[in-house]
Amino acid sequence: MVMELLENNKTEDNMSEEKITIDEKEYKLENFDDKQKYLVAQIKDLTNKSASLKFQSDQIEVAKASFIKTLTLSIENENETKDGDNT
Repeated sequence: MVMELLENNKTEDNMSEEKITIDEKEYKLENFDDKQKYLVAQIKDLTNKSASLKFQSDQIEVAKASFIKTLTLSIENENETKDGDNT
C-alpha cells in the first residue's frame, strides 16, 4: 500500500483542501470520518518520526565513521612513533 498526502491543493473555487492518495486513488480528507482523520494524523506523525530517525541515523553513521578514522590515525601515528624510536 502506498499512501501520499497532498496538502493545500487549490481547487477551482480557490479554496484550499487536503487530499490523500492511497494506492493511486485520491480522497478528500474533509470526507473522512473522525476515526479516519485520526488514522491519517497517526500516519503523518509516524512518517515525520521515521524521517527524523533516518536523519539522526545518518548523523550517527557519519560521526561513527569520523571517530573510527580518528582512532585509526591515532593508532597509526603511535605505531610510527614507536617504529621511529627503534631506529
